[in-house]
Amino acid sequence: MKVSLDFDGVLSKTIVQQYASELLSRGIDVWVTTTRASNPRVYVNNEYVDKNQSLFNVTDRLGIPRNKIIFTESKLKIDTWEFQKQSFIFHLDDASVEIKEMANESIDYPNVITTPILFDNNFKQKCELILKLYESRTKRSK
Repeated sequence: MKVSLDFDGVLSKTIVQQYASELLSRGIDVWVTTTRASNPRVYVNNEYVDKNQSLFNVTDRLGIPRNKIIFTESKLKIDTWEFQKQSFIFHLDDASVEIKEMANESIDYPNVITTPILFDNNFKQKCELILKLYESRTKRSK
């Protein structure tokens, strides 16, 4: 089972990091999909600084490999092939525009089965419900 989490405003929060750690311990394949650029270096105090270091600090600590981070380079996540081909069970995001576009995905991308979940106080319950539904559907099809 594969899930996707946005970083800024989602996985950057301690409560989501704790949930991601729980998912990983249950054997769920956790990915990060972010609209950030893959190489956003800025020149500060006479040196180049990688603006993704905060993201890498979190993913490295959680044990999410860097090859499981999708950078959409400011594009909508659903519009990137790398996101589409992963077939995530759900994607958790705080950007309502991302959620809206994913909810409409069946029209433009009929093979993408990702359930979009808007980050809020009930995010964990929503994610768990989607995982349970997926598991029961998978068991029935065997």
